[in-house]
Amino acid sequence: MDFYHALKQVQAFEENFSFTFFNYDKLEAHTRISPIFIIILLFFKKIFVNIDLVRIILLHFLLLTQLIFYYCLKELYFKKTTFDIKPLVMFSFIIFLSPSFRSNVIWPESSIFGLLFFLSGLYFFLKNIRKFEKKNIYL
Repeated sequence: MDFYHALKQVQAFEENFSFTFFNYDKLEAHTRISPIFIIILLFFKKIFVNIDLVRIILLHFLLLTQLIFYYCLKELYFKKTTFDIKPLVMFSFIIFLSPSFRSNVIWPESSIFGLLFFLSGLYFFLKNIRKFEKKNIYL
């Protein structure tokens, strides 16, 4: 239901982007979903046209969460150059056990994008703790 409700927002953005963006809180079908997520859906919908294809592309894009979580664990716990990666890989699969992750990947919602961006920010934060670089602050 949330995904189809978000598609109403996408249609409003398609019809009049600037009005919808600046009056997002006054829309007829208002929602708590971030307008940035709606813009991402609009972008993918314009490229791929078929909404089911958009869902499949987003599913594969959001599976990067597990990979970024693995790199966060690697940055946090293994400071040596040689180590066995099997336990880290198995532990990073814990994300797939979450029911909210599974449902939000199949029916995309903005919270899963929040997790993806949070983990990527966390990765650069952890990387910056080990060795300070100004670019990591911005990333």
